[in-house]
Amino acid sequence: MASSATHEYLDQFAETVSDNLGRPFTVSGRRGYLVGHMDGAFPDLGHHIPGEMGGLWAPPVKLVDGWWFGLKEAGSESEWEWLFGKNARRFTMSPGRASGEFTVKIGEAEVTATEEIFMAAHDPACFVSLTLANPTGQALKLDLSWQVRFELRGAWWSEWPDRPDTAEYNPADGSIVARDSLTSNWGAYISGDRLPVNGTVGANLWGPEKTGSVKGPDHRPEGILRNPADLQGEGISGQLTYSVEIAPNSSQTLHFVIAGNHQFDEKQVEWAGQLLANREKLMAEKLSEQTTLLEKTPRFNAPRADYTRIFDGSALCLDMLTQDIPNLGLGIMAGLQGFAWYFGCDTYYTLSGLLVSGQPEAGIATLRLLANYGKHQRGRIPHEIVQTGELFNPGNQVETGEFATSVERAFRWTGDHEFLAEVYPVVVEGIFKFLLEDSDPEGTLLPEGPGILELSSALRGRKLDVAASLYQGLQSLAYLAGVMNDTDTKTRCEALVEKVREQIEKHFWDEAQGEYVWRIEHDLSIRPGEPPHGYVNLEFGVVKDMERADRMFELVESPIHTGPRGLILPGSKDFVMAIQNAIVALAEFRYNRPDEGLRYLQFCADEYAYYMPWAIPEFIGHDSCFIQAWSSATFNWLAVQGFFRLNPDPARQVIEVRPQLPSDWPYLEVKNLRLWGTFYDLRLDRQSDGTIRFTSQLSETNSTTTPAQFEVITEATVPVSFV
Repeated sequence: MASSATHEYLDQFAETVSDNLGRPFTVSGRRGYLVGHMDGAFPDLGHHIPGEMGGLWAPPVKLVDGWWFGLKEAGSESEWEWLFGKNARRFTMSPGRASGEFTVKIGEAEVTATEEIFMAAHDPACFVSLTLANPTGQALKLDLSWQVRFELRGAWWSEWPDRPDTAEYNPADGSIVARDSLTSNWGAYISGDRLPVNGTVGANLWGPEKTGSVKGPDHRPEGILRNPADLQGEGISGQLTYSVEIAPNSSQTLHFVIAGNHQFDEKQVEWAGQLLANREKLMAEKLSEQTTLLEKTPRFNAPRADYTRIFDGSALCLDMLTQDIPNLGLGIMAGLQGFAWYFGCDTYYTLSGLLVSGQPEAGIATLRLLANYGKHQRGRIPHEIVQTGELFNPGNQVETGEFATSVERAFRWTGDHEFLAEVYPVVVEGIFKFLLEDSDPEGTLLPEGPGILELSSALRGRKLDVAASLYQGLQSLAYLAGVMNDTDTKTRCEALVEKVREQIEKHFWDEAQGEYVWRIEHDLSIRPGEPPHGYVNLEFGVVKDMERADRMFELVESPIHTGPRGLILPGSKDFVMAIQNAIVALAEFRYNRPDEGLRYLQFCADEYAYYMPWAIPEFIGHDSCFIQAWSSATFNWLAVQGFFRLNPDPARQVIEVRPQLPSDWPYLEVKNLRLWGTFYDLRLDRQSDGTIRFTSQLSETNSTTTPAQFEVITEATVPVSFV
């Protein structure tokens, strides 16, 4: 059992909300995740498999839509009082678990019910504990219903046919096992820690809400659905009813489990049957791992106390999105509820946050996964790898350039030579084979293909961010080639970098608009009316003319491009995403503009916990991912890197520092920051003469090695290399 000290340590990171409880949340382990609502609801969510992206998943299959607890007086014919909706009072996110509190009127008594949920650390199993409190001086005899809606189906884009589920109640141990009637090895198991009075199954057995199902060609809701004719499955409910007696002024706790996977044979059923007996051990393991995670998370200390909370919450979110999917391996998902699989561009932005949050292993593992696909397609880095391992999109051109910089950044922060040697050939092939040959047969140095923006003409023409990512990628590859003693590649990259920049300046600058456009035609001409996207050149450091850079920043910061919630997405009137605000913040920090960088970082902070405690969402609006990896990651990255501006170089055993502070911040401190496996305490202090003092020392608890050499670079007029 987890010690009280463990709980006390972790509880300091807990956040409780009591308003707007019809909001989503997730709990997860490495082998599964749950998406539900704080008020006990499990509504239909998502558009990839319409309405089916919530519930409990054990990738690559879904297990259940959700569950509901009901109470009534023992033997009563009255309706169930559900722990749902208006009966919800508050909700708490704690490291490794979540809990909701409900009150229901049962006769003359008002019963308080607390539901705690956690996912096992490394098993596809979800545990639910229900504590019922009797505040009266009389014993309470209650009937308790636990109703679970099974929905066994394959992941999006799997092309795995789905048919109605079946379920069977076993009175000997009080469990229910459900299976898909076509793919019978998809299975799920539920049970409690005591025998129920009875168990019931049925397709039309419902509690306080009905969940939908994709039913084939006659059911075509909006969304992306690969083979609607094959997705004709319908779920089935299982209900376990218990008799509960609670002594006066006391409480009673019942424990439940849901488990399953896509290979649920009889041995797996036996395994599931032992889970509740091992619950305390599995809970202790989960909380121990959460403690280790937070002990390795840097402690962020700035004049803004809320930034400390956001930093910690963002680190927890990154861990929650890290999955270990069978036949794919460890990696970080893009977001929930809509993008629970692996992406190329998302990894580029997320990696940095993993590195600065003390979670480099997840970042390295995801880069290895991307490289394994890239080596089979001439270095092309995938855009989207779904839970079955299939490629929905083999890769947008921008991601291959970004991958080179991701590898450089991972190496610089970890010093992992084995990793670099493994993926280096993919980086070389991606730059020279895929981008400069396959995507640019004319030799323009402006590869053709999609970038990050998903506008109507995204599949046609040459994109600014593709060209800018190639520019940055060549610089990254030149550094990596030097580490690998690959002189020919290093020389070739250095010869091309400036030529690529010249081509960008020549063909993407629109003199009439006074901005760079986001795309040009195949023949290098600019189509009238193309929206600007100039800040991408600031993000990647393409602009060397500082007067032009200043004019561009003035334009980006003006109401033309920045609204009350931040940067307006090119091509839209008022659509704002956290990642775009983070990109502008990065550019501002890069060009020595800390006050303006802080402004855009604050736009990200303003959306913290909008949906779920700890999480910065993808955006605010319909079908947004309420927890998004790149939103959390870029906040943490920029909160540290935007001000310390570290440039680690394992090859020289030197860490360059280009410090800056916002004008009203007298200090900034980051303790326990991991670089090359060693933990450092770093601090910036503004001196009376306006200069900034940088200090570093080994962290007391985590480091015993000799510290690296820090070089403080004080020139504030040159662009900063974010690598």
